[in-house]
Formats: sequence, structure tokens, C-alpha cells
Amino acid sequence: MRGKQQKLLVDPEDWELIKLAQKGDEQAFTKLVTKYEDLVFKFAFKVCRNKERAEESLQDTFINVS
Repeated sequence: MRGKQQKLLVDPEDWELIKLAQKGDEQAFTKLVTKYEDLVFKFAFKVCRNKERAEESLQDTFINVS
């Protein structure tokens, strides 16, 4: 689907958590990490096929979005 934008399907509650986390709310950020860490790890592992690199990518991902 090149050239077309795809909508990200995000739970409306997550949008609220994202807004709060962007304002520095640590509890909101923790809830997002808890909810998405498995998904992010699985994706990273699928890409790099290495547990340690996937764990590092997981950490880097959440550090970069905080």
C-alpha cells in the first residue's frame, strides 16, 4: 500500500496514557511499557533473531520514546 497512509489502531485509553506520559506521568508510561513490552520484544526478536539484541532494542525503544 505505498502512497497511502495507514491508520494506527490504538486503544482510546492508550491515547490518554500517551498524552499523560508525554507530560511526565511515570505511572502512565509504566502502564504503556507493561502493555507493549512483549509485542516490541517479539518484533525485535523476529528482526534480529538474537535474544540479547532484542532485549537491547526493547530498552532502546522505550528510552527513545520517553
